[in-house]
Formats: sequence, C-alpha cells, structure tokens
Amino acid sequence: MCDVASLRLAAGARRVVFDQDRWRMDLADAHRQIAPYELDWDFTPILNPAWRVVAKEILLALLAPQHEAVVECPHAPRTTRSPRTCYRYLVYLTLWFNYLTSCGIHRLAEATQEMCARHLEEQSWSAPLRGLPRWRLDPESVTIVVRTVQVIALYAELLSTDAYRAGFVPWDGRPAAAVTGVKARGENAVQPVPDELLQPLLATCLYLVEVVGPHVADVVEDRRAHEEMRAKGPVARIADVPRLKALCEEFRERAEPLPKISANQIARYTHLHGDPLRPLAWRHLVSLAGFRKIADTAKPHLAPVLVEVAKDMGFAGPWARNAPSIPRYGDNEPVPWTAPLAADDLRTAVGNMLTACAVVTSALSGMRSSELLELEVGCRTTVRTVAGGRRFRLSGKVVKNQRFGGVPDE
Repeated sequence: MCDVASLRLAAGARRVVFDQDRWRMDLADAHRQIAPYELDWDFTPILNPAWRVVAKEILLALLAPQHEAVVECPHAPRTTRSPRTCYRYLVYLTLWFNYLTSCGIHRLAEATQEMCARHLEEQSWSAPLRGLPRWRLDPESVTIVVRTVQVIALYAELLSTDAYRAGFVPWDGRPAAAVTGVKARGENAVQPVPDELLQPLLATCLYLVEVVGPHVADVVEDRRAHEEMRAKGPVARIADVPRLKALCEEFRERAEPLPKISANQIARYTHLHGDPLRPLAWRHLVSLAGFRKIADTAKPHLAPVLVEVAKDMGFAGPWARNAPSIPRYGDNEPVPWTAPLAADDLRTAVGNMLTACAVVTSALSGMRSSELLELEVGCRTTVRTVAGGRRFRLSGKVVKNQRFGGVPDE
C-alpha cells in the first residue's frame, strides 16, 4: 500500500498490505502534528465487508491520484491527499456505511438522496452529553460529511465490490460548502488578540523565558544527571538500612528537610491517610545514598528514624532548595526564583516554560502551530544586529499545503 502511495516506511517497519483490515503505518516522513492514531487505520468497524474494500480503494486512490487505475476515473480528484486527511475520510466513511446498514441497506445502489440528507442532519448535531442539550454544529465542521458521501461517486469506475447506481451523485454534485450553508467570511473567524491582552501576555512570557528560564534549565540538567546516576544503583534491602539511617541523621545535622513529593501526589495517596511519611519522596531519599529504590520489606525498618527526623525537620521539595534570587516582575525586588520543587512541580515548571517559549516564538514569527512543532535543537541560525536589538533566523519545515512530511523553510 505504501509503495503505491509513495509513502516511505520507517526503517524496520512492517509493510502494509491492501488485503489487511488494519493498516498500521510507521512512516518515515510523518510530521509531529500527526497523532499516532491517525496512521492506524482500522476498517473492521465498517459492518458490511464489501464496503471495507470500497473504503480501502477510495483512501488509496486519494493517496495516489496519479496511479493508472485512478487516472481513468474522469471525476477523481488529481490532488494528493495526506494520510491525515484520509484518516478523516475513513472516520466519516465508517459513519455513512454503518448508517446505511442501520437503515437495512446492503448495496450502495439502494442509497437515495433522502438518506444522504437524513445522515447529514444527524451528523450536524453534537454528540450527546449527560445533562446537556445537543447543539447544531458550525456548517464548516460538517462539510466533511457531504464530501465523504459524495466521494464514492467520484470513483465509480474504480470500485470493485460496490458503487452507487449509475448517474447518482449525492446533492447533484453541489459543493459541500453550498450544501451545508457555509457563508464566505471576509476575515478570520478568530479575531486578533487585542493589545490589552496580548501585551501583558508577551511581557509575562518574555520574563519567564529570559529571567526564569535559565534557572529552570539548570535544575533540569541537575535532575537529568541525578536520574542517570540513580538508574545505575542497586535496590536497598534490609541489610542496607543502617546506611540509610546514617543518611537520615545527616538531614538532622544539616537542619535540612526530607525530600517531598508534590501536592497532587500526596492527594492521590489516599490509602496512606494518617501516615506521617505520606509526603516523603522515598526514591529521591534513597538515591542520595546510591540506591535505585528501596524494597518494601526494608521500609518498616527505616520508618521509625524517618518519622523522628520528619518531626524535627519537616519536608520540602528536593529541587532548587537554594534558588538564586532574581528581580521580581513588576518591582524588581530580589526574590528566590522558586520555592523548593518536587519532581512533578519541576515538570509543571518546564511545561509552563515551553508554553512561554511557544507564545513568544509564535507572536514574533507568525509561525503556525504545525511549524512550531517541527523546530528542533539547533534550529536557530544566523544572528543579525539591527537597531534596538538582534534578529534570529529559525530553520524548520512548512507542513500545511505541502507534500507529506513538509518542506524545509526558514
């Protein structure tokens, strides 16, 4: 299948054969915006086996419009569709075919315009949600329903197991936008962000990126190195408890809190309600003594010492305990850039920082989300000094309206 569609499989990937009822494509050129499920096409939900073949033939024709068998179809589209677009067609072909089956229809020649209209009306409403009324979807979002029902007629000469009756084209071939009532807009539906929102947002994101970001990066590197060392350590057993007890006493001597897990983890451990060691980050603690983790059988032997140290020293996140000071946003007063962080807290901080980077890069460059996702380490290239600052170039890919996988762009 991938050979016919000129799609490159990743090294070592299994070939996808037309007769299979599930096409799992591990593609070398898949861009990052495409989700794994969009390359995993399951035809078995189509109840009528003959229509599974129809769906396969249509999807392969959409992927390979220049194939000699497709070229002979006078009304077939000549533009190559991406696997992502074809996956959407599969979803809506499945809905259409199973709707016909529910109506007692077993041959596509029995489909009528009335059935097409009823199916479109049914798909024009939101999925039922408990306690909420259904609402009518935007006309633009249901044009895919019309296009999917019509696309079967475009490949009449290609289909081997079933097809519409001769001359039948749903909605008489009218454009999907005209059928659903899409009104032409003179501007984007989503309006530009007004300055009173955009300026504070950019100021905050720039502060995070330029002032807080380097400190987050330092802690991330420290944790990465720590985890690499921890992974090499053995499991702490009962025989290792004396060594761990000595470590606990060192916390007391240094007047240092024991390492703590994040608040959301503490909330999840409801079975430990009332346990004085519920906040303890066990793995981080034992890693300080060179162990990967501690066996459950060893914990009771260490717990009494830990409880006593916890009473005196308490708990705190193990990361960024001695956070350097930075000028606070708004008044420039020197303050630590963070309170001590647990591992989950650090992940949250990294997520916030990546979001800030994406907002700044998107606002300054005008890049689409698909282009932002294609940026890699080293993508920033030449620097040019201009009045009042510097300009950078970013090397990446343009995905939208390009061949599958995108094309290089700066």
